[in-house]
This record gives sequence, structure tokens and C-alpha cells, in this order.
Amino acid sequence: MKVSKSNKTAVTFTNELYTNCYISSWSKSMEVTLMDYEVDGTEHKFEFTMTIDKARSLAKELAEDIANYDEELAKKAEQEAEEVVDE
Repeated sequence: MKVSKSNKTAVTFTNELYTNCYISSWSKSMEVTLMDYEVDGTEHKFEFTMTIDKARSLAKELAEDIANYDEELAKKAEQEAEEVVDE
């Protein structure tokens, strides 16, 4: 039998999300800060620190995923427009 343990935290931010990135030339790492507030004013701040290589990989993946999402939206809009014309 193989046993593994995992820990998952899921966070959904509002449109009021504050974001910040800082790259340290000294440690060759990148810090990403995400901060948001609950309705009661409770502040939640998440700081992620990673190597520059991991940050580059993350940035590339984010850019590709967003581009793919935009392509899918454009295709869907085009299909819907064609359906309207066909009717």
C-alpha cells in the first residue's frame, strides 16, 4: 500500500485584488504578493518566493494559457455569429 498526504488551499480573489512582483538580483529570486480583503475587512496576504527560472516558467505558462483562453473565446464568438447568420 502506498500512502500519500496532500494539503490544498483554494482561494478566490475579488476584483479588488492587489498584486505585486519583486525580483531580487541579490538572491536571484522573485517574490509575488497577492493581497485581498474580506467583507469584514480581514486582510489576506499571500507571498510566494521562487527562483527566477521557476518564475520564467510560470510566466510562460500563464501567457500561453491566457492566449489559449482568448483563442477559444474568439472561436466561440465566431461560431455564435455564424449561427445567427445561418438563422
